[in-house]
Amino acid sequence: MQPVNERRRVKPRRNPQGDRRWVTLAVAAVPVVVSLVFVPLARDFAFDEAVYFARAAGHPQWQSMWGPQRSAGMPLMIAPVAALTDSAVFVRMWSSLCAVALGYLCLRLWLGVLGRGVLVWWLLASTTW
Repeated sequence: MQPVNERRRVKPRRNPQGDRRWVTLAVAAVPVVVSLVFVPLARDFAFDEAVYFARAAGHPQWQSMWGPQRSAGMPLMIAPVAALTDSAVFVRMWSSLCAVALGYLCLRLWLGVLGRGVLVWWLLASTTW
């Protein structure tokens, strides 16, 4: 038996899953980064954003103005930020963070089903708007 200090050191293997996660995260962030480059965060609310923000803040005059197909998702997503601040910049930053997180989760799910082709599809589909 060899002494402890003379034992052969085993190099840790690289984790290919970890590398794939970083690539997937980068691909998920591309559409958000592109939109943040071309559309500044510090601008007034557009009409849709104003309605979402008003609904998240609970203003009753906006409750009946917006169709039921758009009534729940965005106001629920921005509600935590709308409760803390009325800044358009923070609402957009929160929405961007949620977009990257949800894009990453969707890509991770579809990678197992469709393989790496889904990354190319994501880049093409999300940047053609």
